[in-house]
Amino acid sequence: MHSKKIISYIMYSFTVIFVVYLLLVWMYFRDNTLQLTSYQLLIWFIIIPLFLFGLILMIRWYGKKLESKETKNPLDTTKEIDIILPDSYQLFINSSMSLPEGNSWSEIIDNHDDLTHLSESLSDFDGLPLLIKPIDRVITAQTPLYHHEDNSDFDSYGDVYDSYDDVYDDDSEADDFTDLSVTEYAQEQTQSADDLTLRLCALIDEQLLLSDSFLLILAQHFERIEQQNDEPNSAIHIHPDWQAHYIAGINDSDGDAKESHAADLPAHTLSKLPIYLCVPSLADSDFLIKFLKQQLAGYGITESVFTITLIIADDESYQPIEFINEYLITIANATDPQACLLIAIDSQINEAWLESSLYTNIADSTVPTEAGTLLLFSNKAAQELLKLDNDTSFLLTKITNDYPHQIDAATNNLSTPTQSSTRQHYANHLKTIQHLLLNGSSTPTSKDERKIKIPTKQQIEPANAKPSIEAILPDSTIAALSDINPLSQPYDMSKFITFIDSFIKKDLLVNDYYLGHYMPNNSWLTLFISLTLLIDKANNSKQELEEVFLVTKHKHDCILWLTDLANAP
Repeated sequence: MHSKKIISYIMYSFTVIFVVYLLLVWMYFRDNTLQLTSYQLLIWFIIIPLFLFGLILMIRWYGKKLESKETKNPLDTTKEIDIILPDSYQLFINSSMSLPEGNSWSEIIDNHDDLTHLSESLSDFDGLPLLIKPIDRVITAQTPLYHHEDNSDFDSYGDVYDSYDDVYDDDSEADDFTDLSVTEYAQEQTQSADDLTLRLCALIDEQLLLSDSFLLILAQHFERIEQQNDEPNSAIHIHPDWQAHYIAGINDSDGDAKESHAADLPAHTLSKLPIYLCVPSLADSDFLIKFLKQQLAGYGITESVFTITLIIADDESYQPIEFINEYLITIANATDPQACLLIAIDSQINEAWLESSLYTNIADSTVPTEAGTLLLFSNKAAQELLKLDNDTSFLLTKITNDYPHQIDAATNNLSTPTQSSTRQHYANHLKTIQHLLLNGSSTPTSKDERKIKIPTKQQIEPANAKPSIEAILPDSTIAALSDINPLSQPYDMSKFITFIDSFIKKDLLVNDYYLGHYMPNNSWLTLFISLTLLIDKANNSKQELEEVFLVTKHKHDCILWLTDLANAP
């Protein structure tokens, strides 16, 4: 690379010298025409210019020769090179989403109506009504948590009261316990006066309603596990001198039933469900967690079978790519059943968000809106265990900046990259993805096995039976999705269009979609709404046998989300 630059500089210098020489000679002899002899004409106007011009041509020829040597593969058939391939991970994803346009791919993509209207409570700098874009079908409840006056609140406490009625013989002691429990419970149910938090509760409830089909399946699974783990505790009501005999009798009579019930359960079960709740920092997170626990209890998913981890959407120290690395790839690599639930919600239609975001940037023309999405990620073992309705799997392939090979545009072969600017990373990642889609790839099992020795001029062969990308067949139809926002990322969009053109040149029909304008100020929702749209599009394209993939752009990496048609039923 350095020698190529040196040659280009030398050629540029000689070209400048040649032009300056001709200009000076012409200016000199224009004023001294009488001194020009035939010998001087031959020297100054023919021999020296031809020499300089020939020297420039020779330098140019040498530069092209050097460039052709770099692009050609000079290795013979016996020399080996190291190729490091990116890993692919198989995930099963069930999802739901809520946008002002609708809840599905057809409703959202085909909706060209103007859904904005003037707010009755929010105004801009001039005091004029602000233009907003809400989800009108989602109704905000002013009291999302149950009141303690409602009899339904005591349903979950009835068993507790009954058990203590059996234990306490003194009615006064039982009354004291009941009064204390009601008081504590009433304090826990204190309602939030925060409009943003109440709106986010409504969005959470909407996502759960849209996802009730697989939430009920999860509830049934955890109910079976809890029944298996339950042990008889009636011995606590027996006199201490008789407890040992009572427990022995219970074990003998129920032993066969327990063995029969245990035989019905698989060897590996999904014992815990990690839940990640992604909300803005302005919301009352404690209240939202209480509300989510209450709603899941309504499905029969008790607090003992799940954990809730809070993610602050506007915390720049933790980005979606870290969530993917830390949790999703771990789930995909696990051999036992693993799953996690991600709920991401946000609403910008409130005074708090306007003061913290929109009002700070007068030039910002963003229309305040809101959105929500829920995704259940599971590996193959969990999918077979739960038997969820969605049987479409996806391959997650991460392309990083330390990926040691890029794709040469002229030959479509892997080549060693040079130092490039940050803006060029996206273009290099797209070239790598292009090669993987057109040629296929394999996914080695570990870092040590990722290096594959191959002879030159031979096609890369899969290393094992792990999930791999199959090459796109000729005359296929492709749906290429991107999380780029065309309004704010024109450079990235131009690179993606170039990426699309490479498939069109292969006589492939490509439909491209840009999804980054949905909640552009929330990187979590921008990514996972795009992923949810991919899932819905892939489910709708099963009959059409359409290749559907999504490319998401991150700060230093890119991720290819590809519909796994090879493992589709």
